[in-house]
Amino acid sequence: MVESNKKHFCIRPFNSGRIGPRGEIDICCAIKSSKTKFKDFKPFNIKNTDIKTWWNSDYLKYVRQSFLNDRKLPECSQCWKYEELGLSSDRTRANIDHKAIFQNKYETNLKRIKKYDLDFPEFMELQITNLCNLKCQMCGGSESSRLLVENNALGFENLKQKDYDLDEEHYKKIKDMVKHDLNMLSLLGGEPLFNKKVIKLLSLLVENGKSKNIKLHITTNGTICNDDILQILKQFKDIRLMLSMEGVEKCNEYMRFPSNWDELRKNILKFKTLDNTYIYINSVVQNLNILYLDKLIDFSNDNNFYINLDPIIKPDYLNMLNLPKELLEEAHSRLSNVEEEKIIHSENVKRIVAILETHIREGALDKNKYQEFVSMIKKRDNYRKVHIKDYMPELAEVIYK
Repeated sequence: MVESNKKHFCIRPFNSGRIGPRGEIDICCAIKSSKTKFKDFKPFNIKNTDIKTWWNSDYLKYVRQSFLNDRKLPECSQCWKYEELGLSSDRTRANIDHKAIFQNKYETNLKRIKKYDLDFPEFMELQITNLCNLKCQMCGGSESSRLLVENNALGFENLKQKDYDLDEEHYKKIKDMVKHDLNMLSLLGGEPLFNKKVIKLLSLLVENGKSKNIKLHITTNGTICNDDILQILKQFKDIRLMLSMEGVEKCNEYMRFPSNWDELRKNILKFKTLDNTYIYINSVVQNLNILYLDKLIDFSNDNNFYINLDPIIKPDYLNMLNLPKELLEEAHSRLSNVEEEKIIHSENVKRIVAILETHIREGALDKNKYQEFVSMIKKRDNYRKVHIKDYMPELAEVIYK
């Protein structure tokens, strides 16, 4: 359940930090600090400062005070967008995860749970470099090294891989950072289990004995799992493994290209052998998978996984509503017929059904945006030497008619 939009408090600036793929330091992966109204704001980066300096900065003090005063900050627009749609956001989920469901008296309650005046973040998100073995449709080059090459070749982006490569000097700063007594550590990508520096970092935490006190959260595409990784993961206090999946079988293979469904299923079985690990699925809902979400919900229930469905924010041409009416009607029908007991273990299903229903009744297809989608699919297929009809025949039939 989403908190009332009248309340804007967020726990993140009081206990959390993040290092992004270019070394940028921020509160979380959803915030866009460049949108701030804070005077003379300058971005922070691990390449020219450290976490402690950022943590004690005037900007972070401004953000904390804003939330204590229940102000709605423009840099948090992604969360506000989700909540305005009646969906859960990073903010609402973080407040639940960190036991910060406060309706008032924020300062008093923060002191009560001992998170008001921390000397250092107790929770860190690490998205160090964009190294990834896949090139997913909804990502950009900043999230995937392989997609960066493709997007540059197609003229969609003009990024340089060297801007995302983490040198030893800055990697040392990150190693020094994890020497602090973290309660939680979140690894994002790229694909974190594809990144040798991430594996070394986890090994370091095991060697210095800190792993037994850390709750580890890993966002993974599930394509990489071996005995060495499993042995390291066993040493952590608690693990939440978020499987990023957009569908099952051919649907997931197309959207998370060039993944292999059979290999993914084998790896999921390996991860399920970990006694300290809770596995759940996160799916980015978009026009490419809206027709097939019912099958993904079935898969999650068959495996006793919770599933979170997050409608895409960008790119706009992948918006789940950017499809002809007949396809949206079919998607609505399939999701409406998902059994109630399965919805209990899924987040946002009913809200997505309601959004589809309203758009089918009152909305209209933006032809320019739809043509952008069709053009993008054809260009990517041509570059990858694949065809959408071999993966999503129902969608392909409409795109190519």
